[in-house]
Amino acid sequence: VLSVRQKFSGKVQGKCSFFFFLVSVTDSQSPLRISFSDDTPDGSGETIRNSLWTAALIAGLQKESALQGVRISLDFKGGMDGPSAGAIMCLGIMTALDGREFPNDFAMTGTILPDGTIGLVGGVAKKIQAAAVSGKIKRVAIPAFQRFEYDAEANKWVDLFELGKS
Repeated sequence: VLSVRQKFSGKVQGKCSFFFFLVSVTDSQSPLRISFSDDTPDGSGETIRNSLWTAALIAGLQKESALQGVRISLDFKGGMDGPSAGAIMCLGIMTALDGREFPNDFAMTGTILPDGTIGLVGGVAKKIQAAAVSGKIKRVAIPAFQRFEYDAEANKWVDLFELGKS
């Protein structure tokens, strides 16, 4: 297993965000449509919007689908931005294309890169802890190569796999 050790400086906040994500697949020949709904001005940032478009395109490539007749709606509560939800959005789209239900006890962090790989994210330890505190999440997926993360507040390396088990 390839492991990456990553250091972050400054205070890192963990957040387990829940958002309404709807993927509908019809037999229509209309092109892919993606819509964003916010309940606050500037609720969804440019980075998360780009991440969803990238996630959709990668899901289409992985499933060999032109995504005709696919509509994706993402409903945000409060402000949200960053690339960390790209991988789970891609997985959610692929699940919908397969006609399956997405598990509601599962969380994931990871960027989705244009080549379809999962990229580095920050604050993973805090995100795992936030998922545990939510009481809803039983499983968390992180980039496989990102096993260790430096906790500047505790001045030590954290084994993310062991943290997840605990």
